[in-house]
Amino acid sequence: MIGACKFDFDRSIHDHWRIVALGKVNDRRIPLFLTDNFLRRLFFPPKKTVSKFISAGQVVADIGSGPGFFTIAMAEIVGKEGRVYAADFDRKSIEALTRKAEGHNYSDIIEARTTSAADLSFIPDASVDFAFSNGLLCCMLDHEGAVREVERILKPDGRAYLSVTKRLRKKDPRTVGKDEWHSLLQRFNVVSQGEGFMARWAVVSVRNIDQTRLASRIESLKEGREQKERKGLAENEQQHISCCSP
Repeated sequence: MIGACKFDFDRSIHDHWRIVALGKVNDRRIPLFLTDNFLRRLFFPPKKTVSKFISAGQVVADIGSGPGFFTIAMAEIVGKEGRVYAADFDRKSIEALTRKAEGHNYSDIIEARTTSAADLSFIPDASVDFAFSNGLLCCMLDHEGAVREVERILKPDGRAYLSVTKRLRKKDPRTVGKDEWHSLLQRFNVVSQGEGFMARWAVVSVRNIDQTRLASRIESLKEGREQKERKGLAENEQQHISCCSP
């Protein structure tokens, strides 16, 4: 894994049903200064880390961007002809990233949104050359939702970097165990993968399918997300009714 696992909290209706089902367990979150600091830059230099995956003019996505530790480096590499999408559920992180983008004159390159990794609807279908999800899945509840979105936004020849932390409590629903990790990877072609003492990682691409099947798959992914949103809204409404009943 590249760097430390981020800690998130997603209050969106999209994941409401899982939060209700799991009680008080929510996505993880830590202070901003722990996600972007001198020591992390010393051991995990952001530009050196992402430059092996991206090049000038590409469209990339930093999923679970935090305050922009890797995002700014991505914008520097892709340049004015490229595009960087950044997503994080934490409003303060996105506000910090927006200020950094303005300070580096990258506002026209970076589009940052406060949203769950399981709802990247602001990113067009099959539009991203490279998606970067470093230590995110193991810190959120909706693993399947996030992976589906990565699959949806990648171009047919696009790639994604995924990683998870291993040394987490097995009973924690946010933990991605070995079996689940391999199950999630089955949605993709695995270009390369590895495992260390603390983490598992993989570089993946979408499975080779023709354009007709690609369009069908994207539509299927959209329908699945919409059904999940409707279910969350219905349960939220039912809970509201129950709470308000005399």
